[in-house]
Parts: sequence; C-alpha cells; structure tokens
Amino acid sequence: MDAGKLSVRSPWKHHRRRTSRYENLDRFIPNRSAIDFDYAHYALTCRNVKKDTTSPCSPWGEAYRERLAEACNLNRPWILAFRNKPPAKLFGVKEFSPSPPNFKRAPERTLDLPNYYLNLVDWGVGNTLAVGLGNSVYLWEDGLSSELLSADEDNGLVTSVKWAPDGRHIAVGFNNAEVEYWDATTGKLSVRSPWKHHRRRTSRYESAPERTLDLPNLVNDYYLSLVDWGVGNTLAVGLGNSVYLWEDGLSSELLSADEDNGPVTSVKWAPNGRHIAVGFNNAEVEYWDATTGQLLRTLRGGHEARVGSLDWNNDILTTGSMDSLIINNDVRIRSHVVETYRGHDQEVCGLKWSTSGDQLASGGNDNRVFIWNLSSNQRLHRFSEHTAAVKALAWCPFQSNLLASGGGERDSCIKFWNTNTGARLNSVDTGSQVSSLLWNRHEHELLSSHGDNQLTLWKYPSMVKLKELRGHSSRVLQMTEVCC
Repeated sequence: MDAGKLSVRSPWKHHRRRTSRYENLDRFIPNRSAIDFDYAHYALTCRNVKKDTTSPCSPWGEAYRERLAEACNLNRPWILAFRNKPPAKLFGVKEFSPSPPNFKRAPERTLDLPNYYLNLVDWGVGNTLAVGLGNSVYLWEDGLSSELLSADEDNGLVTSVKWAPDGRHIAVGFNNAEVEYWDATTGKLSVRSPWKHHRRRTSRYESAPERTLDLPNLVNDYYLSLVDWGVGNTLAVGLGNSVYLWEDGLSSELLSADEDNGPVTSVKWAPNGRHIAVGFNNAEVEYWDATTGQLLRTLRGGHEARVGSLDWNNDILTTGSMDSLIINNDVRIRSHVVETYRGHDQEVCGLKWSTSGDQLASGGNDNRVFIWNLSSNQRLHRFSEHTAAVKALAWCPFQSNLLASGGGERDSCIKFWNTNTGARLNSVDTGSQVSSLLWNRHEHELLSSHGDNQLTLWKYPSMVKLKELRGHSSRVLQMTEVCC
C-alpha cells in the first residue's frame, strides 16, 4: 500500500486544444469567402497600371489616392488566407515528451501481519492504516503502531474494518454478527450493534450433538474407515467383526464375520443407497445387499493385506490396502480387477474420487498424496509436502479441480491443491491431527475433525475459524455426512 501520490501531466501528445474556426483577433474581420482573391491581389499590386476604361488622374487625384491607401492600410501585406497551423516553438520552452510513470519496483515499507486471514485493511483520510488481526484492530501512523481494541472470545474474530469519511471514526465487524463504531482519536467505543437485523453467523451450528450413539468395540485405529452414511439416510458402522445399520433410531446387524476374516476394517455405501462394500483384515472385500441382507459376492485375489479404504465411482469399487496397492474392481463382471495403481510405499489410508469421476485422490502412510487419471490410468501428480500420514481427502463441490488434504499428528496441516496444474494453493497448520474433511455443499466452508477431540469449521478461502465443536471425549477418527 503506497500512500504517495503520482501526478502525470499531459501524457497524450497527440491531443490538441480544440479551438474555434476563427482566431480571436484584436478587431473584427469580415468573412471574405466570396471575394476573388486573385483579382484583388492583382488590383492591389498593379495599381500603377492604367486601365483602358479610366482616364489619367490629375496630380491632386494621385495625391488623394495615396492618402486614401495609407489611411486604409493598403500599403502593408494583406492576410489572404487562414490555416490552422500549430504555434511556432517558443524560445526557451522545452517541448513536452511524455514518458511512462516511474513506479518503484520495491515497496516503500513492509508490515509484518501475523494472524492475517481476511481482507482486513483500510487506509483513512488522516493517513492512518487500520488492520484487523485475529480479535484485535491495530493502527499504523508515521511508522508507529498502536492497538485500538481487543475483542472478547465471545465476539470472535474481526471480519471487517472501514474508516468513516471524517478520518476519525472506524467501523469494525465481528464474527458474531456485531458491528462496533469506534473513535480512533480517543480509543473509545461509541456505538455497538445498531443494526438489529443482522443475525448471528454461527447460530445454525449447534454446540450440542443432536444424537449420541454408543459404539462399543469400535477399533481406535486412525487408518481405518468404519463409518459411512448412505443416500437412504442409513448409517453403517463397523464394530469388531460385525456391521450394524442405524435408521430412524433403530439398529440392526447386517453381518457378523468369522474370527478368521475379521475384524471389519472399512465400510462404504454404493451410490444407489442399497448396496454396501465391507473390507476385512484378511484382505477380502464383501459386496452386500443391505435391503435383503444378502451377500452378493466376495472380491478376492487383489490384495494381500487388510483393506482400510474404499470409494465408489459408479459401478467401480476402488480399494486401498496395507499392501500399498490401489485396485479398481468392477462388481458387475466375474474378473473384477480392472486396474491396479502402484505408487505408494506404505498403507493406503485415504481414497476419494472427484465429483466428475475423472480423477482419484489417494493418501498414504508414506505422507504422500497421489492424483490418478481414470481415462489414461496414469498418475497425474504426486504431492509430498505432508510430514505425516494422509487419510483426510475432500474434493471441493464448487471447484472441480480443488482438493483438500489433511495430515496426521506430526503434520497437522490442511493443504489445498490445484489438481490440474499440481500447484499447492494454501497450507494451514491446525495444531492437531487431521482425521477427516468435509466440504459444505451450500457455503464456502470446510469442516475438519481432529485428534484433540474437536471438530473445526473453517471459512474458505480465508481459513478463518468459524466454530469449534467439542463434545467428544477422545480423538475423532472419522466424519461422514448425510448424502442428498
């Protein structure tokens, strides 16, 4: 931000001042457009030539004509025509030649703004810069900074700042939908929340859970995916060797595996809301009809270790295993293995197909994220910037090439990737293990679950915390949403 002013004078040399058709002279000059200038010139310059139709003048007549010519200024040069010429170059005056403005390549001053997320900067007419940082507003003037206000946690983060036209007062907006009006000269609060029609931004997020389910025998393993919500509003949970279904407050057991097969390591509803895939510790995957409670088929021979991650792309079931392989299985055909992706060095703990079904994102215990192309069956990108296992993956519903990934305890970061170019767009340190991510389909918001027993709601792309939900007594292993 540069407070200096740049003045440029007349950069358009081809523009000239518009003038009237006739110059402003010191006397009136009649319009002579109808005069024959050739004849007039002849008559004035050849006055001593006698005409055939005239008689010789007497001495008195000749003297009279000379006096008349002198009185009428006939003896000096005449202006015979007008032309709109540019004025002659004046002595001692340099001709203007425009040059491009001279902008400095280096900033005049750089301010360190920790905790800066939103567009929270405004410059007042008094040459004072106001910046919102976290819960506070700071003022900079003449190289000195001062804190104008520091809000309570109940008010939340500062979300907007704006100087009044008088350069003395400033309006500050907060995350709790309140607006405060401050006198920056005295540092006193003048008015708070005069706009009663503003609603609290976080009112739609309840702090208390709507329902709590008791899940005994839930394996406390970060790498497994044991909860999924189907389009039929049925929740499937893997508990030990069994899979249970919850719907309308009622629970039922879908299956109970033998000890040799178990425990259950992953569950995933098919897009039709009727069928469900179940991964086991013995490297097998079973395909069930949840409506009839019948086992339709068992997928064997693809993996050699437990299957901890699953995702569907229409009729293609993608499985990720501790053997580091990713396999596409077509459940409609006998030879179900149609493609195998090799790239991870350790267990595959996260799989997510894009909304279009063209790209697959995979995360592994090797701290890497891979992007695979369905049409070419080739790896598009490898992201190696996480420093812990990557289980949490989420494709953005309003930007098809935007992927969010979350790292484990030693990383604790949420990173955003452009999967078309392979560029990292942003990285945010959350302070705790990221186990899962969910995008809001109706708002630019992202929900994350963590190893510190909390859920955190973020505003995208600023990544300002909108809400923290604390109700769990231990780390949150996974989130799932109701499919519409």
